[in-house]
Amino acid sequence: MAEEVWYSSIYKALLISSAVTFGIYASSPSPVTSINALIAAYVILMIGVSMLMVYIFNRSANASSAAVPFLLMLASTGFITRLLITYKDDILNHRVSDGFYNFNNISVILILIQTYFIYSELGSPEFKEKLTFSKITSGVVTMLGILTGICAYILYTVLMYYKTDGFANHSF
Repeated sequence: MAEEVWYSSIYKALLISSAVTFGIYASSPSPVTSINALIAAYVILMIGVSMLMVYIFNRSANASSAAVPFLLMLASTGFITRLLITYKDDILNHRVSDGFYNFNNISVILILIQTYFIYSELGSPEFKEKLTFSKITSGVVTMLGILTGICAYILYTVLMYYKTDGFANHSF
């Protein structure tokens, strides 16, 4: 029992830590600090969600039905993290379209909303008893995960096809 409380405290702390790190991303005036905080927030979130999935899979018979929202969240955050790491230099040197910043902020907001719904459901009696989320919460997190996946694909498109050099190589 003590091991279960310890483990649940860790993944809850990781979910909260990711939200705090997203706050550092939002409030940082330095682009380098901002993008590093964003990458760190996504990694912390992926670790926390992965730990939560392991916890559910080890203790629940209905683990496959509960996994869909988490898998969508892990896939989209992993893909966005890969994009941020791959195109970090272009982002820091402002060689990306303004659409990147818009959709990046939208994806951060969607991820924060998903994290809120997951964290708020962790204290519910249904989760403590059956290790499942309510159908409404599961549906909302799944829908937000799909929207985040769409934003991630838009980010990929913007980073892949709409990079600019900002006229850095031209002299007029």
